[in-house]
Amino acid sequence: MQVDSLRQHQLIILGNGFDLYSGLKSRFADFFQPRMDIICDAETKSDSQLQGNWGEFLNNQGITIWDLLLYEHRNQDWFDLEKTIHNCITSNKINNSGITDRYLSQAQTILGTVWNYTKHHDRYPILNQTVPSLEDSTIAAAKFILDVYPDLNSDIADRANLYGLFLLELEQLEDAFSSYLTDAVDNTPSYEANAIATFRDIKSSDMLNLHLVSTSVLSFNYTQPLAETAEQEQVNWTNIHGQLKGSDHVIFGIAGEGLLDTQEVIPFTKTYKLLKLRNTKPNSIIHLPNSDAFPQTKVIKFFGHSLGESDYSYFQAIFDGINLYENHTRLIFYYSEPQKTANDPETKEERKIQAETNTYRAVTRLLSAYGHTMTSEPAHGRNLMHKLLLEGRLEVKHIDEIRSK
Repeated sequence: MQVDSLRQHQLIILGNGFDLYSGLKSRFADFFQPRMDIICDAETKSDSQLQGNWGEFLNNQGITIWDLLLYEHRNQDWFDLEKTIHNCITSNKINNSGITDRYLSQAQTILGTVWNYTKHHDRYPILNQTVPSLEDSTIAAAKFILDVYPDLNSDIADRANLYGLFLLELEQLEDAFSSYLTDAVDNTPSYEANAIATFRDIKSSDMLNLHLVSTSVLSFNYTQPLAETAEQEQVNWTNIHGQLKGSDHVIFGIAGEGLLDTQEVIPFTKTYKLLKLRNTKPNSIIHLPNSDAFPQTKVIKFFGHSLGESDYSYFQAIFDGINLYENHTRLIFYYSEPQKTANDPETKEERKIQAETNTYRAVTRLLSAYGHTMTSEPAHGRNLMHKLLLEGRLEVKHIDEIRSK
């Protein structure tokens, strides 16, 4: 079947900035900070208040081992859960400079600490205390395991047991965040209306004839503001990492590149977790250039996504699929200034300039990294951005430029 040549397809990619812009408190910091307060408060409890079991006390309040591993970031505005997971369970540690160091994973160190303690209690007097030092996350995690999972001690030499425990704790954290975000949506009456209005502006912007345009959404969020609207049937919306409603659930994971041959690590990867999601069926996210059945993807719009390296594999697959270099698809990146946090500039104008600069840098890093993957045509990879700019196929805009007045 030959598709109408006037019809077009667009892909809209949304990140957490979209929900934040719509008024939802969906930052990890909003979720984690009260949990950090619970951990901090437990330090001041007496043995009788803790009933002699610090880990069980925290566990009963929903705290997981991952909260303890993130505790060192309690005074920051940003909690990088993905990096924490990666650094804990793999032997490749990503430091703050983006350089990868190879050594024993933190999980293996925790394993060794627990195993040695079960054999030689006297060598670890700090673990004999009711409350351990929280400044050493390895010790805190080991103490938590000893308190909450005492039956694991006899089999702790089996690495699979420990990694299975970390996975169980991560699933508990996913459930906790899902509950938090569901409450946040329910307690923010303006969120859905704001999100729908913003989405409609993004959808209609930079399109000449909207009634001839089909739209797909690839959302890295867990929300789905169109769920109760008539537009739901007109938009192919995919929550790639799960959603709050339905049989799918929220997933946290790490990029699987280079890790899918490591047995214990595989269940922590997004690739593995996506396979387990039942309702995430990203059909027709992009329309291929040579398809006669569907209108070609003419524009890809981004809003609210940090364009971080952990999601490069998604973008690479999309750019490959549409043949970005040879095709005529446009890329439009929208940005907005964040609400002020402790470390942000004071004025809105300063935050706007900072957001613009960060977006230019993120777009440059993304396209440069993609260019490096074009190994069959290295010259094309090197001049990709120049080509897109010369052909008018690359734009960066403030979201206010397209908002309805």
